[in-house]
Amino acid sequence: MGNIVVKSKAKVNLSLDILGLRDDGYHEVLMIVQTIPLYDMITITTEKSIAPSIELTCNKKTLPTDSRNLAYKAAKMLMDKAGINDRIKISIKKRIPVGGGLGGGSSNAASVLNGLNTLYKLGIPTEELAEMSKTLGSDVPALVYGGCVLAKGTGTDVSPLPSLKKGYMLLVNPGVFVSTEKVYHKYDTMHIPKDAHPDTNQLIKFLIQGDLHAFAKNMKNVLEYPVLESKSKIRNLKQEMMQTGALGTMMTGSGSSIFSLFDDIKKAYAALEHFRKQHYFAVLINL
Repeated sequence: MGNIVVKSKAKVNLSLDILGLRDDGYHEVLMIVQTIPLYDMITITTEKSIAPSIELTCNKKTLPTDSRNLAYKAAKMLMDKAGINDRIKISIKKRIPVGGGLGGGSSNAASVLNGLNTLYKLGIPTEELAEMSKTLGSDVPALVYGGCVLAKGTGTDVSPLPSLKKGYMLLVNPGVFVSTEKVYHKYDTMHIPKDAHPDTNQLIKFLIQGDLHAFAKNMKNVLEYPVLESKSKIRNLKQEMMQTGALGTMMTGSGSSIFSLFDDIKKAYAALEHFRKQHYFAVLINL
């Protein structure tokens, strides 16, 4: 019938704050989230069928390809909503590191929603797709929108922001898997200094002004406290990245990936080569 190829982009948290615990047991967060041009490739193919079905394949054999996969759940959600009775084949070629705080699984779900919406010409507005996607995971609505967004509540209430567009971003993944659930649990047991929390409104102002230097200097992620205390490899990587001449360095999400912002392409390339020689997953992004 038809097919579509979608770039399923990773995200970084340019800022991450926790405002407290909600009555429902979830954390109240305030985050600036931006998609970056590091992506998985997703091919969606549709075929006529006597009954609706989903067939998902992935080049990373450790990931589930059944209803436990977020992309599978996203396809099922949209098929049920739109009354699609075809066979949907989803092929995912992973490039985004798994468990690195880069939202790979959430991005795959968002890309399947957007891809099927386009392929079937459903015309569902982005706002409605994002609202639907809240049940799939806290990062999915932000990734349905793409670009830069402010995420509130449990992370599912999103509104667009101007993107960080100047300079260069070096992203390094140390190959350490971090459990988000355990990080939040450890966070709840710690005393977090007041100055560890970002001034999100100020950061939004710097985004609007396009002030890379001020943004890089003031970006913060409160989840660095529990992660860097317990994961020496991530802590050592951040310290090493801070010595590269970067304007600012921060962990994304609950880890384990670290990114640095540069205004000097030579320093950024030198840092890229340095970490690749150490066999880290490292990419340089022109913002």
